[in-house]
Amino acid sequence: MYVAYRSKDARKSAAWYESHGFKRAPYPRARPFDKKEGESPFDPNPPKGSIYLEAAPSSFGVLLVPDRRAKPPSAGVSAVGALRLFARDRAERIQDPDGNMVEFFS
Repeated sequence: MYVAYRSKDARKSAAWYESHGFKRAPYPRARPFDKKEGESPFDPNPPKGSIYLEAAPSSFGVLLVPDRRAKPPSAGVSAVGALRLFARDRAERIQDPDGNMVEFFS
């Protein structure tokens, strides 16, 4: 499982997540990927330029999707209040470079 966030600069945001303990990982698939068949409509490839990171191996992750829209949407209510992750060594609520909240709790 993962949450997908639009990102103004996916590389900058990925560096921020890496500085908070996330690691880049292969994009997770629900079904085995068959190169002959290509992508499945039920398990599509991530958008070009996307970066997938996870907090621990085979755990919940973050997919950073480059935001290529000409005009950003007007500010509204966030669909995800905060990404909450268990952490043994800290408890903090911080904001990533794109304005998404990340909360570490113990």
